Amino acid sequence: GGVLVFGLSVAFSDKLQERVERTGAMLSGERDDLNHALSGRLPIWGTAWRMALAHPVNGVGVRGFRNAYPDYALPDDPWLANEHGAGFHAHQIVLEVLSETGVIGLLLWLGGVAMAVRAWSVALPAARARASAPAMALLVTVFPLNTHLAFYSTFWGGLTLLLAALFAGSLLARPSAARVPAAG
Repeated sequence: GGVLVFGLSVAFSDKLQERVERTGAMLSGERDDLNHALSGRLPIWGTAWRMALAHPVNGVGVRGFRNAYPDYALPDDPWLANEHGAGFHAHQIVLEVLSETGVIGLLLWLGGVAMAVRAWSVALPAARARASAPAMALLVTVFPLNTHLAFYSTFWGGLTLLLAALFAGSLLARPSAARVPAAG
């Protein structure tokens, strides 16, 4: 059923057809095709990597990517010639954390991931059941291969923190004792 729905969607949606063709271009193994499949993000990722190498300890600063981009981009970078301006963020969460907050930020992120995995591993099955939906949402949000919105933006960062709080609260909640109404 899912294959049928996908096939019909591709047949009748120009946008989805374009996305499938773009993704298929990646399979050629050519750098230009890969860049096309990734919506032109390879130059942005290269620039983010150069920022991280230039500022390995604490990065270029949170939300500093857009200002530092022209200094680390290659001269033929297509995003510099774009009418919208330079790359505004790394479009990949690991590169964004590394380029904007350096190794310190990346280690803190990995520490947070380790604490979440540890809390999940020692939780009771009932707690895991309560926390499964926020855990899935958080996992999808921070999945390292996502090419997402800017994490350090107000919206995406706030949403991620809210999901982390919901995950922690759901996982660590303790069932309350049954309350007996007072005799009156």
